[in-house]
Amino acid sequence: MVGVLKARVGGSWVDIAAGAIDEVWVGPDAPTDPNVQMWYDTDAPAVQDPNVAWGVVARALQTATQTLTSTSEVAIPLAALNYTLQNGRRYRISYVNRAIRNNAGQTSLNVKGNGVALNTFWWTGPGGWHSVVCEAYRDGDGVARAWTMTIAPGTTGEIVLNDGDGGGLYIEDVGPTVRT
Repeated sequence: MVGVLKARVGGSWVDIAAGAIDEVWVGPDAPTDPNVQMWYDTDAPAVQDPNVAWGVVARALQTATQTLTSTSEVAIPLAALNYTLQNGRRYRISYVNRAIRNNAGQTSLNVKGNGVALNTFWWTGPGGWHSVVCEAYRDGDGVARAWTMTIAPGTTGEIVLNDGDGGGLYIEDVGPTVRT
């Protein structure tokens, strides 16, 4: 029995061509049947336009509320995030916390890749509850990194980082470093 290739057009299935049963192949390996005319490779990476921004490519949400009462640098509880900034791409690295209280003076928020500080944001909390968004831009360098965030209160006081509402570390591709 010979199959018929069909496509949905205007809500109805329409015959496109009659052919071999394996005229369209779906799978990770190249088809070996010479009758195959179309292949959907299930493990190939998606092709993206190199001249446009790709948007948020990685994120690590904050996993717990954290209260700090010392001046020691401590890790912000984030989900694990491993990502490689690709050569030729530019990225915006953002930390967002929608409910934070800082009574500990000038404080540093540190974005780290493989334990090395890549960006440091300084912030003086006015006391009370507010939100914080810190952003920095980096060009891709092809290095695979485990991304983390730390916080270091400037003086003894209390800082509360509330979890939830999408707070965390975001890596956003904002486009190529040079358009082609």
